[in-house]
Amino acid sequence: MERGVEIHLADRMPTDKMEMSLLGTGQDASDPGNGIYYKTATGLPWGIMFMEPFEWPIERIEITEAFHHFVEWAESGGQLYQDWYKDEPGYRDNSKIWYAD
Repeated sequence: MERGVEIHLADRMPTDKMEMSLLGTGQDASDPGNGIYYKTATGLPWGIMFMEPFEWPIERIEITEAFHHFVEWAESGGQLYQDWYKDEPGYRDNSKIWYAD
């Protein structure tokens, strides 16, 4: 709950309230000089926005465990497996996905 801590969609610039010294720490590979923000070194984003319903992983399950093609999608810059989140054969581990009743 600190104002200077922000998470945005990949490559979206932080606000002027962001504590810029946090960029590039931990698993964050932000490189403001090259316009890279809120990604890991392999291109996994810190935030995702969906324009349709999304069934998210169960609490404490990594998205990469629940959705088998998430990494390929993210590392390709969204070129591969654009439907990585859909319930297609081999795309996800349904035992690791939360379903509303």
